[in-house]
Amino acid sequence: MACVGAVFDEDDEVVYQAHHISARCVSELNIMATRRAKNSCDIVYLAAVCLHQAYLLGSGDENIHGQVNGVRTFLIDSLKSLKLLGSGMSGREGSAQERVVPTRSEQAEWTAWVACELEIRTTWAVFEFDCSYSLLTNSPCAIDLRDLPLRFPCSDEVYDAPDAQSWDDLRFQSPYCAQGPLVSTVVAATAAKKVLSEHISPWSKRLCTQVLERILRGYVRQTQRDSTIAAAQHHGLDLGSATTERAESLLWSISLLGKSIYDAAISKPLSTMDLFNFSSTKLIRHYTHLTVYSDVMDLITYIARAAASRQSPNCRTSLRWAQQKLIEQFAQRPYKSRQYVWHAGQMIRIAKIYAMFVPCDNLRIFTAYLTILAFAKYGPRSLRDVEGVEPFPIDRWPQDEKDIENWLQFGGPAKMGSCTGIQVGCRTENLIQESFHMLYRLEHWGISERLFSVLLHFNDLGVLD
Repeated sequence: MACVGAVFDEDDEVVYQAHHISARCVSELNIMATRRAKNSCDIVYLAAVCLHQAYLLGSGDENIHGQVNGVRTFLIDSLKSLKLLGSGMSGREGSAQERVVPTRSEQAEWTAWVACELEIRTTWAVFEFDCSYSLLTNSPCAIDLRDLPLRFPCSDEVYDAPDAQSWDDLRFQSPYCAQGPLVSTVVAATAAKKVLSEHISPWSKRLCTQVLERILRGYVRQTQRDSTIAAAQHHGLDLGSATTERAESLLWSISLLGKSIYDAAISKPLSTMDLFNFSSTKLIRHYTHLTVYSDVMDLITYIARAAASRQSPNCRTSLRWAQQKLIEQFAQRPYKSRQYVWHAGQMIRIAKIYAMFVPCDNLRIFTAYLTILAFAKYGPRSLRDVEGVEPFPIDRWPQDEKDIENWLQFGGPAKMGSCTGIQVGCRTENLIQESFHMLYRLEHWGISERLFSVLLHFNDLGVLD
């Protein structure tokens, strides 16, 4: 917690001390990852390890990825040994509790329940860490979707009850009692576009978003499709045959989860944590639109990495090919290209309104700016890219659906914040300056510096002859 807290502190001495604490943690965790430690069955200790690994990912140091991967394996193996992950997991898959005559004191029952719920919450936190590691390192997730707990965490209101009596009163106000909802129930209801219960917490909805994102990523990749269909069926979702309509339906299901958190806020104000879950869910929704069809984003990512690295003559040839291929992809699908830009603009709008706290959010915001820069450098021209045409605001919400569709269909310049006239060949100084301020809002996340450096190199790279 000292390491994570230092990210939000402006005192250089605090940050310096946190780095020393982190270095000690790294050396100890490396030993644990290779040699079974006695406290690997202590769920509180595993939760602390998970937090520290999130801090390490945010440091932006590529040299620690191998170490983090080793500790990730240690965390997952420890949870499996506790039967919290995998086919042997105990979980809490029983039906909702009924009000019966207690067989032990209320205090003892509450204490036992808190310990059980902490196990479930830590397991889901490790799942999110696994997703973040995969996102930040562009590597596969280590946790199979079929190994996840059968239930999401319970509501924060119940978990945060200050005493046994308050807990006993609160748990029977929900149809799930002191349990979280079944994963299969939430996934199936979301896929069917049904209204979700108000008793499903914003965190559970964010977790469901990440489950659906995992399913969608695997579904659109031929090599992963069969295993993904099996995992989806395990959670109550029948994908059937592979179709574009099915992928689009999953995208809209992810959108529904973000909207449901917002709708719940109308009757009940959101806490700070709920606002974070809401904004993170919305970010994931738009980010998924950018990355689910990976041909264009793979090319953009390749060009960005090549621009930021020292190139050999052979790399230069490959880079030239990638640039020309990206230009072709944009030109062949101008509607889809502008759709990428619109989703990127919406991500930046969300990031401006709501605070972003975790390293993977920085990567998503970086990807949004990278997408807009790629469009400005390699994107398709339209007949409306002329003076006198009012730029379309890609970061405005709500917007008239007809206005959005008209811009996607016919094009024209775009604008976002102080950046006006975003189109092929436009000046990008304001866009770079804005990206600097956005990525450096949490300046002690070292990953911000690395990501901004990549944007600079990508922006400076011209189209090779």
